[in-house]
Amino acid sequence: MTLCPGERKPVPLAYVWSRMFAKPSTGPVSQWKYCEKPINWYHIMRKSDNSLDVHSSNHGWNKKTDDFRFAVAVRRQNFPLDVAAAGKDVRAAPSPSSWIQPAHLITFVSPIVVVNLLPCHLKYRLKGSNTGDNDVKPGKESCVSVGRA
Repeated sequence: MTLCPGERKPVPLAYVWSRMFAKPSTGPVSQWKYCEKPINWYHIMRKSDNSLDVHSSNHGWNKKTDDFRFAVAVRRQNFPLDVAAAGKDVRAAPSPSSWIQPAHLITFVSPIVVVNLLPCHLKYRLKGSNTGDNDVKPGKESCVSVGRA
């Protein structure tokens, strides 16, 4: 499954319980491997629980290229209703035999997002980077990929 920026796609029911792995898609040729760590959403039982994990993908054939890092945010939708929202005892923890409802929103984001809230263009440069100046228009955002430290 391929996702474009800002696009939402539901996971087909046949694959809901499958282990999910991700990789960046840059152009027609796949240069990156899938991340080694699966995307975990099973532990998010309540709407108040959130998760933000950093994943990294190795380059497919160039070992000198820095890993591509991206963040995966997991948030549970309030469906079905939480135990607390249904009027039951808030202190009651879900039983170990509780069936996890697959009603989660998984979002892929860049680890760093620069949002320009100024009424003018913003130029910035990352220390140690040889990419030059980055330009962000007023009211726009720029995603920054973070290399290996």
